[in-house]
Amino acid sequence: MAQQLAKQSLLSKANVVFHCSGLLSSECLNSLAQLGCYTASIHPLFSFSKPMVDVEVFKGTYCAFEGSKLALEKLLPLFRAIDSQLFLIEKNDKVVVQFSASWCGNCRIMKPKFKKLASENDAITFVLIDAENSPESRKLANVSNLPTFATFVGGKLVNETQTNKQEVLIDLVKEIV
Repeated sequence: MAQQLAKQSLLSKANVVFHCSGLLSSECLNSLAQLGCYTASIHPLFSFSKPMVDVEVFKGTYCAFEGSKLALEKLLPLFRAIDSQLFLIEKNDKVVVQFSASWCGNCRIMKPKFKKLASENDAITFVLIDAENSPESRKLANVSNLPTFATFVGGKLVNETQTNKQEVLIDLVKEIV
């Protein structure tokens, strides 16, 4: 699609082009970046099974952003206006996510352990998601119980586990170190 747009000369320098595939990095838009467009990949942690209904409950959805900093500057105000929570990732980033909820006792127990692990692993992005406020995010890692911890490499789910044991969480993170 990006190559077709590039050939049709519909876009010009400094236009912002992004996709929300959930799988591909912004590299799939390289043909447009070569034209001078600012390109990005935005991955909502949300499954759009019924787009006309889902758009109404998109508020507060976490979205992973990867791409040009100039695209981010243009897109950030738009996503803030719809109350999305953008967090930055790199193309081949390693990410650990804790899915939790405010009412979950084990989630509260694991949260400081999760944050400590984050402070000890600079090469990995750690993200805390309130699965009650963003229930669609649960589909990304087949979350059926809380807390659930999931690892992603290059945007793909590597492993997930439900635990309240620090050792299990450490072993999960070691898988992607």
